[in-house]
Amino acid sequence: MNRRRFLFVLVAAFAAMVTFSQASQAQGEGSLELALISEMTGMVASYEQSAPDCDYSADYGVYLCPERSTNPPAPDPAARAAAQAILDGGGTLLLIPDSSNDRVMAFDAVTGALLDPDFIPSDPDNLSAPVEAFASADGSSILVSDQLKDVVQAYEPTGTYLGVFAPAGGSNTAILNNVRGMALRDNGNLLVTSADADIPDYVAEFDSAGNYIGAFIASGSGGIDSPYDVTPYEGDWLVPGSSSENVLRYDDSGAFLSQLIALDRFPEQVIEADNGNVLIANYLGSQSGVVEVQSDGTLVGVYIPPNLTGFRGVYELPNGNLLVSNADGVHEITRTGDFVDSKITGIQSRYIREYSQSTGPTATPIVTATATALPPTATATQPVTAIEVDGLSSDSGSSNGWLFALLGLTALGATLLVAQRRRR
Repeated sequence: MNRRRFLFVLVAAFAAMVTFSQASQAQGEGSLELALISEMTGMVASYEQSAPDCDYSADYGVYLCPERSTNPPAPDPAARAAAQAILDGGGTLLLIPDSSNDRVMAFDAVTGALLDPDFIPSDPDNLSAPVEAFASADGSSILVSDQLKDVVQAYEPTGTYLGVFAPAGGSNTAILNNVRGMALRDNGNLLVTSADADIPDYVAEFDSAGNYIGAFIASGSGGIDSPYDVTPYEGDWLVPGSSSENVLRYDDSGAFLSQLIALDRFPEQVIEADNGNVLIANYLGSQSGVVEVQSDGTLVGVYIPPNLTGFRGVYELPNGNLLVSNADGVHEITRTGDFVDSKITGIQSRYIREYSQSTGPTATPIVTATATALPPTATATQPVTAIEVDGLSSDSGSSNGWLFALLGLTALGATLLVAQRRRR
């Protein structure tokens, strides 16, 4: 893989594009080349050594500098309490890493409003370019992938640092190097995208203790180049490649199936929409925005607000609008490409993932179902505190590509509303 060749081809093709904030931060010249190198490395690229901690990269021919903190105010206990109240009530948060300040923010999953910018407070000792955060398989911790630390870190739900989850034993660049997105398999194993390890351009698999199992998707399988995410979809997996400029599809054994779609030109987070389509946050090119495609790759639309660019993350809000993240914050847009509002600006925001937690021990009675047969809602004549799906008993979980969770003990005549499912 020739990364410099890729970058210079993009520069020639898109020299007239609007600048990105990382490029402006790096040099103040609006250089697309610097923006691209910054995005691919997780650093701030500069033609000069702008600070003592900037190191020259022979691979890219520029200096790479760490991102500078925006010096946010101290964490607000009231903000943390507001986020925790939603969790305690059985609700869901959205976790979005802020790589400017090495922290994880919490947002309302219904409105997209910022609740707590310091849900995991700034931790520059253990985070350097956090990309994605979600609950561990057993729900006991929050996992955070880090592009520069080359590991997946683990935190208590309170935000206290626990240690490196994967690779077990600490950073090992032979296994993970230049980490981006990740996902959990139904068996609890963790999948992590890696661009520059000894095995380049592959998806690594780890067991529930963080031990390395091997390659889930082999190096370069299907032509993947610089993978940015791995997402379950219809029993398969979708992997976007920034350098291969496409989204590829693999089966549940990791074998290549087909190309879903070719893009112009830098896909990052990929999710499944409630209508079964695929939403792709695309960083640059003529499709710099959110790209929506059907399961067969048919293009539905490209949503490009005139005042936003450099898209990284995407999430579908209940009102049908899209919450997006980029190099200048978190914003809400419509599926017609209209800008609604900004939830936070001036920070480097990354992928968007749901987060909920158990509110107590499992009790009886339990509703039993399979992932394929679980209806949109289930009812019971007694209070229900857990559901069992494909043998997994919990108040929430995932199975066969479905998320399931208790909606609460809301009375519906003589019955109780119990469970709801939605695609991951």
